[in-house]
Amino acid sequence: MFIKQLVENEVKSNFVLIKDDYASRSSLIISKLIERYLQRSREIHLFCFESSPEHLRNLFSIRSHDRVHFHDVFSECGGWTVDETDPKKKPRFTSLKQSCIKASGKENTGGSLIIIDSLSYFLMSDSLQRVTWNLQNLLTSCFFKDETSALPILNPSLLVGVSYRGTLEEQSRKESWIESNADTVINVLQNSKDLFLKVEHKKGNGGLLVKFEKVWADENGILKNEECGEHASSGHKPSNESENLPDNLTTFKLDLREEEKLARSQLKLPFLKNEEEKQPQQQSGMIYYTADDNDDDEEDPDDDLEI
Repeated sequence: MFIKQLVENEVKSNFVLIKDDYASRSSLIISKLIERYLQRSREIHLFCFESSPEHLRNLFSIRSHDRVHFHDVFSECGGWTVDETDPKKKPRFTSLKQSCIKASGKENTGGSLIIIDSLSYFLMSDSLQRVTWNLQNLLTSCFFKDETSALPILNPSLLVGVSYRGTLEEQSRKESWIESNADTVINVLQNSKDLFLKVEHKKGNGGLLVKFEKVWADENGILKNEECGEHASSGHKPSNESENLPDNLTTFKLDLREEEKLARSQLKLPFLKNEEEKQPQQQSGMIYYTADDNDDDEEDPDDDLEI
């Protein structure tokens, strides 16, 4: 199962984009990622753009831990409370990479978990060019690659960005560009109480892996998931027929009842080619014809006239 492989670090993916709604149902996945990385004694960086660190600490069930670093951009996203002349004041956020290195040190960069909550607010508070530069600067840094050779390191970090639906159209276009650069896109399906996910993962050979999974936590808090069908979240598979069209769509009737579909399938057309019967039945009302063996569609029809 892909989600469990992602949590266990068994799948190669540097940048994971989670598309969620404001109910934050994907918090289960993120909390399990944080829990697993702490078990492996890894550094965790949580950039708080959308909510306060206290809110995300409760949302992701994070206990006090010296390896969890909260980067509070929520309180200073515009820098309006910062006195630039006071060196004691915390400076405004400028770089994902520098913030992570400053918090954990360059020697502890490999294998870190970096979470951005959320990319939607990041794009709202800054330009697309600036956000793109921050992401690329981080993905090509010592957290993921050897800066001297630009080759991937043995234990790369994982970047998880969360985006929320319901943003403006211009915002959605920006997020679609970010989505095209993600290695994995996890889409939380709507209209369901259970957590159904559509996973799109780019393979190393250029292929695209698409899976639908249901995710939950059992009574012991262990993450469980199983593959499901594309339409499992809605409970039924939509029909390809026009039977679900509204009655007032047009003045014409576009759908057929079941008995009408059955009658249509049993209907015999009036002109049928007779291969078996040599003589037509007089009482059938059908018109039969027998193809001419020497018939040629390309011949001049005037040649058949006896003039």
